[in-house]
Amino acid sequence: MPDEIISMQDMGVIFSVTDPMGIHRESVSVELTKEDPGAIGRSSSGVVEITVPETGTIEEF
Repeated sequence: MPDEIISMQDMGVIFSVTDPMGIHRESVSVELTKEDPGAIGRSSSGVVEITVPETGTIEEF
């Protein structure tokens, strides 16, 4: 099966978490393709880097 691509709905869920935390949207980098197991990290420049998992829901992640 080809890699799934994140949707605008996925981005909405991500921003519903990062916005209340005061994280500017331009400081969030989300990989376009979904990949298990998913990951959240921070680069040395302070950018929040997110990989959405391919299995499960974005809400669970």
